[in-house]
Amino acid sequence: VIVGAGYIALEFACIFNALCVDVTIVYRGDKLLRTFDDDISATLLDQIERRGVKVEFHTQLRGIDKLDDGSVDVRVHNKQTGADASIHADKILLAVGRQPLTANLG
Repeated sequence: VIVGAGYIALEFACIFNALCVDVTIVYRGDKLLRTFDDDISATLLDQIERRGVKVEFHTQLRGIDKLDDGSVDVRVHNKQTGADASIHADKILLAVGRQPLTANLG
């Protein structure tokens, strides 16, 4: 499971997918690479889904439960449907954006 849909998240999704790993992208928004051109985003979505990457839009991370065997249950909530779900995974990668905390520097 990869949380996020920016270029770092998508790079790792494609790398892991090429290594025959089942990949699910969880993203709270409605399109990949939200600051990029809509055509690029739509084409990329089509291509990665054709390769078997699952993409869950409008989905928020609610929690991560580490299991005894080292795997995780990723608890998510879909904002559009109101449904809660759990995705079982070996690992989770958080690749969400950050804002620098620079207000009091210099």
